[in-house]
Amino acid sequence: MARFTTSRSVWRYSLLVALALVPSVAHAEGLTIALTNDDGWDAPGIQALKDVLRDHGHAVTLVGSSTRQSGSGTAANLSRINVHKHGDREYSAALSNGEGAEPVTCALLAVDIATSLDGRRPDLLVSGINSSANIGSTAMHSGTVGAVVGALNQGLNGPIPGIAISTDEPDCDDDCVRDHYRNVAVYLAELIEHLQSKPGFLEAESGFLPEGVGLNVNYPTLARDQIQGVRVTKQGRFFGFVEPYVTSVRCADCVGLAIGETASSNLTRETPPEPEAEDSDAAAFYAGYITIVPIEADFTSRNYARFAEVVTTELSPPD
Repeated sequence: MARFTTSRSVWRYSLLVALALVPSVAHAEGLTIALTNDDGWDAPGIQALKDVLRDHGHAVTLVGSSTRQSGSGTAANLSRINVHKHGDREYSAALSNGEGAEPVTCALLAVDIATSLDGRRPDLLVSGINSSANIGSTAMHSGTVGAVVGALNQGLNGPIPGIAISTDEPDCDDDCVRDHYRNVAVYLAELIEHLQSKPGFLEAESGFLPEGVGLNVNYPTLARDQIQGVRVTKQGRFFGFVEPYVTSVRCADCVGLAIGETASSNLTRETPPEPEAEDSDAAAFYAGYITIVPIEADFTSRNYARFAEVVTTELSPPD
């Protein structure tokens, strides 16, 4: 198995250093997997995952949005959802107006339907394969990653461990794109089988992953033999597509508006004020590594208790 390195600053999940370009192995016992994405139920990425995961012996229940819902983050629908069946354990979800359901909603539907079909909650939620990488702060806005965060949430029928998987789509013909998605799907299937073997600290865990923990995985647009390895990293600070950038909202005419008037604004891309951190997913991804960022649904600051020293805990008397 190929080795890879990781920064000492990466927290205890750096014990997953056994994760690498896992060679093909005998299939482990099949899992029950809920599958979703934010590109739509029939997108080539999710279809490749469905086929490969089933080939590896897993019971896969696919629920995806009827339309593309990229950039929806952890948004969920509160209205009635229409679910349409397309094939064996394969569904799309839409609102009554025809707009596609949000990825978090689709993830919860996939979990519910899989539970009914299999008689127990799924072992794992998988979200992807997204058609662009979700590295750095891009992950915060991703519906692909958001679906996993929703599955990890105690308050949303959860928690269920989840893996988000993304890659940039190569600039080539349809057959080439399908081959790339299949390569990414095969890697994820091998990663799942490796994690099933309970390496490192996972040996002490009863579930597939520690409760409340998911993985955000990004696969470069490279041939398998060009991948440099796998790195467990922290999330980068900036947006990341072809290169890191920061974005700003500009509205030059907003200050001078009179009441009732309208002005337009736009997003602008700008160069970051400093390079990405060396131990970030963005830096590793641009260097040709598959990146794995352990994520949680808990937004609490690690230093939250310190704020008790600076926040007044007594209310002033009412007027």
